[in-house]
Amino acid sequence: MTQVKSRPRTYNQVQVPRKYTAGKPRVSIYWTWSYPWEANRGLTEIDNRFSTMTEVRRVEWPNYESIEFSEKMFLQGIAGTLELFHLGLLRFQQCAGEITGHPVAVYQRIDQAGQKLPLDDRVLEDTDTLMVFGLDHMVTEQEAAQEEIEAVRQFVNREGTSLILAPHHDVGVSSDLKERAIEYRPPRRPFGSPPATLRQIYAFPHERTRSAGRESIWSSPGYGERNQSSATFSHVE
Repeated sequence: MTQVKSRPRTYNQVQVPRKYTAGKPRVSIYWTWSYPWEANRGLTEIDNRFSTMTEVRRVEWPNYESIEFSEKMFLQGIAGTLELFHLGLLRFQQCAGEITGHPVAVYQRIDQAGQKLPLDDRVLEDTDTLMVFGLDHMVTEQEAAQEEIEAVRQFVNREGTSLILAPHHDVGVSSDLKERAIEYRPPRRPFGSPPATLRQIYAFPHERTRSAGRESIWSSPGYGERNQSSATFSHVE
């Protein structure tokens, strides 16, 4: 993986508010997961967990056989795979930061240190473009509270704001092994609730597409046809 040269990384810091600039949106990314709950899932479980970094290295061999992904420098359990998502944002953060003149803020619902951050004014008042990525497994019980739904509703009604909801795929829900084989995702991996509950702000119909042996779904399990509404979003698998 090519390294992205960037400023020194910090950790455990408090976000410094970004000054509003017309035509230069402040971009924020919000991971809906509980990092500890995801990282602490039992490795003897097949369903409802991310791969470990060791499993990723085996499947993707030799792509991650460099020193920066070895046990000397990189987490080898599930936490390592979660960190791949963070690393995957670096180029976007760099590009968006150069274009807007603002650093891209990345938030987690519950971070590595167990600090919980709901989607509230602390995030939204400092944001013009919000990207919500639904990478929480449903077994971790992450639900958007009514207060968060109301806060996001007020956010999207503010002039100059944009909201991107990105639920992850929903696979393995069926108990039919043949159907799960078609999905080519034998383990059960239904992903999360906050993006789905935030869809209550709008009303676009539930849509499901199947291609290349995979299933992508607009909404997360437990919602679908129950939540009808009206906005259009781009879905990229």
